[in-house]
Amino acid sequence: MPYRVNADLPPAVRTHLPPHAQDIYRAAFNHAWEAHRADPRQEEAAHRIAWAAVKRSYVKVGDDWEPLGGARWRASATASPRTACDSRRRNGRDSGSRRPAPPP
Repeated sequence: MPYRVNADLPPAVRTHLPPHAQDIYRAAFNHAWEAHRADPRQEEAAHRIAWAAVKRSYVKVGDDWEPLGGARWRASATASPRTACDSRRRNGRDSGSRRPAPPP
């Protein structure tokens, strides 16, 4: 059941995603629908793939979906994002070890 236009999309997609994200969802769903033709869970796979495609370009901020790198998304991100190395150092581990550092 590929979607011809955005108005054909499920209500949860139409009411929550901005128009460009709906375009992404529809294109990804339609492609996945054809690619998974022999799969007994064709529809489920197509919906999962479509949501994954949207999440590559959009992020949910509160109740809204914002383009990645958009002004609201940047404002909600931390001023200095932490890396995995920062996390290990903060947790008492050096950057090359997965074991905790011995107590002092």
